[in-house]
Amino acid sequence: MTYKNYRPQREKEIRDKIWDGMVDLLASITEESKENANQTAPEHPQVQTGTMRRAITLDLEKKGDSYEGKVGIMKGKEGGDEALEYADRIEFGFTGVDAAGRSYNQPPYPFLYPAVKSHEGKIKDFFK
Repeated sequence: MTYKNYRPQREKEIRDKIWDGMVDLLASITEESKENANQTAPEHPQVQTGTMRRAITLDLEKKGDSYEGKVGIMKGKEGGDEALEYADRIEFGFTGVDAAGRSYNQPPYPFLYPAVKSHEGKIKDFFK
């Protein structure tokens, strides 16, 4: 008597489901981050060009049987290099003197962290 092994098929189905779930979750976080970055004054700085907002992207990669996903300002992606210059200051604030000798006391206007925080329950449920 011979038995058919369905394990490879089931493992592929599970990996595909994980991949699809990651894509959906990270796409949702990316969109919410962009909405947060697009908020207007006085609660947030006035959007000047939208370069930082456009540079908020998601990056997904399959590495064998594992997956890696990131959301944020990606270097080299649609204005990412320019947006990287000031995205940290927008997200975390900045107090001190910059390289040009200008003094700042800029409060944080987070855009990425609140998006991740609002998806915290979905993230925990996904990885249960």
